[in-house]
Amino acid sequence: MLDYLPWNFSSPQTQKVYDQVIRETSLIFSLLTVLLFFHTIHMIILDRALDLDREDEQERIRTQPQFEKWGRHWEDVIQEQVKIEANCNEEIRAKSTAVEQAGLIAEIRGRET
Repeated sequence: MLDYLPWNFSSPQTQKVYDQVIRETSLIFSLLTVLLFFHTIHMIILDRALDLDREDEQERIRTQPQFEKWGRHWEDVIQEQVKIEANCNEEIRAKSTAVEQAGLIAEIRGRET
């Protein structure tokens, strides 16, 4: 590019090249300015959309039940509670059966003596 821009700007050929370089440079900067403008507008829109998403997420967290905040759905919590109760009932049945059997054994031993 420096070959086209000699130090002597007085010749008509040199002046044409100089004017062309100035026009192209000015066009490039104009396009970059327009691109920067649209990029800025786009980023503002995206930032606002992200803010709305954050607000929606905060609202959802604030209004959801406590156990959903723990990362579990309420149906899962209820199903787990039912399983725990079933296990407790099984343990109670097993213990009462053992107590009944111990009572029967004691009764049989009492009859034997």
